[in-house]
Amino acid sequence: MEQKDNAYKGKTVLVTGCSVLLGSQLFTDLLKQGAHVRGFSRSNPLIKHPHFEWIQGDILDAQAVEQAAKQASLIFHLAAQPSVYDSLQDPANDYAQNAIGTLNVLKAASAHVVFSSSIALYPKKSNNKEPDIQLQHPYAISKYSAELFCRVFSKFGISTTILRFGYIYGLH
Repeated sequence: MEQKDNAYKGKTVLVTGCSVLLGSQLFTDLLKQGAHVRGFSRSNPLIKHPHFEWIQGDILDAQAVEQAAKQASLIFHLAAQPSVYDSLQDPANDYAQNAIGTLNVLKAASAHVVFSSSIALYPKKSNNKEPDIQLQHPYAISKYSAELFCRVFSKFGISTTILRFGYIYGLH
């Protein structure tokens, strides 16, 4: 995430899900760019930095999300229930975490929201053209519902970017 023009310098950026692999790498990079980073997660990311503030909270707690989002110039929304397997075991929790959690972030936002979705919306096999979305399990439904919320909120003044990540792996 190299920014030659220091686009993040001095800005307050909220990162939901800051304790997981992608979130921890993102806030580290944002700090290097000079941003004031506010992390929001259930577990402590264990970082000490003068420009990092951690807020413990759950994405389903709309008031906590609203507090965390105050004065944020940008929100990277990474908090989620990330497992297709877990979505099959508890689809209601999956929908709550992914769709309702995203709705809470959008309602609290006063700036741009970058939402982390998933390639799980696509079928496993496709020819080289743009694949059609196929909602084959609760996880895909919850992520697609969150994307629809993003699109609706974009029409009412909260700009959004949707990133459909593939397979994220690494050390944390």
